[in-house]
Formats: sequence, C-alpha cells, structure tokens
Amino acid sequence: MNANLATSAPTSATPAPPQLVRLATWNVLGDSNLKANPYLYRRCHPRALWQRGPRVLEGILQLRADIVALQEVEEFDAAFRPQLARAGYEGSFKKRTGEAQKDGVALIWRTARFTCLHVEAIEYAHVLTEGLADGPLADQLRKPNVGLVGLFRDLVSGRE
Repeated sequence: MNANLATSAPTSATPAPPQLVRLATWNVLGDSNLKANPYLYRRCHPRALWQRGPRVLEGILQLRADIVALQEVEEFDAAFRPQLARAGYEGSFKKRTGEAQKDGVALIWRTARFTCLHVEAIEYAHVLTEGLADGPLADQLRKPNVGLVGLFRDLVSGRE
C-alpha cells in the first residue's frame, strides 16, 4: 500500500516590501505674516490667500499623509488639532520665539501608523548664537525661527 503523505515543501520566504511613508509639508502662511508682508504676495490671486488653513487641512486629510510638517501655522490648537484628532492624527506645535510672533511650526503624525517616542523643540536663535554673543554673524542668526524634531516608532515595521 502506497500512502501519500502531505508534506509541505520548503518555501523561500520573500520579505514583504517596505511600507512607504507619506510625507507632506506646507507653508500655511499665517494671517499675521500675510498682513506684515503684503508686498511679497501682491501678485497672488486674492482667492489663493483666502481660507488657506481649512484648505491645507482638507489636503492633509485627502492625502492621508503619515507625517505632516506645517510652517507659519497659527491657531493650531483651535483650528487644526480637533479635526486632525477626529481623523486619527496627533500633533505637536511650537510657537516662534518672541512675544510679537503668532505663528509657529507643527509636526503631525497618523496614529494608526506611528507612535511618537519624543518631540524636541528647537529655538534657532538660541542654538545658532550660543557662543556668538556679539558681532554681525550672531545678529543675522538671532531670528525667531523654531523647529520640531520627532522620533517615532513605525507600527508597521516596528522600527524607530
């Protein structure tokens, strides 16, 4: 009697292709910057400057970007954070240095894809001029610019 035993032949496991990360970045052009520098935008169509925030938010949601960086964003906590949270995003915001500044930068991530391990805020005026207290170089670098750097764990690959 010839018994056929079902045996599985060894297969060569093909590694899964890496998951791409969708990144998006926008300069929102905060209203205070538009009002302070209208000469920079004199050739823009007026409709291009109106309602930028809601249109940027709509774009983020349509793209389903995994990581989003925004510059010159104002009212992040009121205008962006609640709608992004409902869509599965978290974010961090850093206002530019100086009391007259109203805008800043935001770093946003899709929580279904990433866990945020750490976000570090950088104040360039402080970092770039450390040790350069005097002189023209220090004055040129002493601006209210800021940045956010994030460390994330990718929930798909498990890597940082």
